Amino acid sequence: MQKYFRRHLIINLAAITVIILIFWAALSWLSLDVDSVVDKIVVDRTLIKKKAEAIGILAELKQTAPEAASYKKSVDAILPPQEQLLDFPRWLDGLARARRLNIGFDFQGRETPPQDASPGYAAFILNIGGALTDILAFVKDLELQVPRYLIGIEGFDLKETGEGYQLSTRGRVFFR
Repeated sequence: MQKYFRRHLIINLAAITVIILIFWAALSWLSLDVDSVVDKIVVDRTLIKKKAEAIGILAELKQTAPEAASYKKSVDAILPPQEQLLDFPRWLDGLARARRLNIGFDFQGRETPPQDASPGYAAFILNIGGALTDILAFVKDLELQVPRYLIGIEGFDLKETGEGYQLSTRGRVFFR
């Protein structure tokens, strides 16, 4: 009987050990499977969140598109196309002749093409000679009455000459 009990105990312990090992293997496999499913769910939720944000941004852009179109139309009206910069020296010459001024104008270097958010520009040097009141009136017209061009003046150098005054300046004329 003791032999039978011992054999029965060993068989039962072996069966319990096998069952525990099978249960442990199954739990390990399920744990790995659950981890991979959780990782996939996290990735999917992140993707859904990004898509929802993109849809929200797209909806906002569509909502503001008419307003942006009106701003673009206004900017296009202010900034001439690059080809119209050829008329800029003639316009300056006409403005200077109306004030009886001698003018020297030259584009400097290469123009900078427009980027996504900023217009292109061409640098220039402008030399004006004549009476001081006429030069000041010319500069005032240049600042306030530029009909088709958007310009930026970087600085002035005014010198007195024997015949009057000489104004030298550098600047930029912008284009789209």
